[in-house]
Parts: sequence; structure tokens; C-alpha cells
Amino acid sequence: MALALVHHIAIGKNIPLEAFINWLIPLSKHGIVEFVPKNDPMVQQLLMHHDDIFPEYTIDNFRAILSNQSSIVNEVKITDSNRVIFHYRRLS
Repeated sequence: MALALVHHIAIGKNIPLEAFINWLIPLSKHGIVEFVPKNDPMVQQLLMHHDDIFPEYTIDNFRAILSNQSSIVNEVKITDSNRVIFHYRRLS
């Protein structure tokens, strides 16, 4: 499970989404990962310390990269939030 992690890695540490997912997918055949969008208060707080140089940090791009290496089993939008939980299964 990687909850409330991706935004810290991608925005807080300037690691591309693809690099994060390349690291994440081999860890387990199944996984759960949460995407936290830019309009989330926590991401806004991170962006206060950085210029927004993260045009690839979108839910659509995250979903596309995740789909390249796994099968998305389910997506659940968290109520009262724009965060999305993805359950995925590694392809190989």
C-alpha cells in the first residue's frame, strides 16, 4: 500500500511519476496506491516551496503510466476529496 505517498515523492522530491511507478510496481503482484491531485491542500502546501514544474502530475498521466505496467482492478474516489485510490495488479 502506498497511501499519501506519491505527491511527496513526485512534488516534494521532484521524482517523475514514471520513476515512482517503475519503483512501486515490482514490489508486489497486487497493490494499492493513492493519487493526490494538485488541488489537494497537502499538495498545495508542497507547491508553496517549489515552482510548479510538474505538468505531468495529473490523474490521467498517472493512470496511463500505471496502466502500462499493471492492470487497474479498481479506482475509488475518496468522498469529499479529489484523491483517488487505485487497486492494481502487476502484468508480469
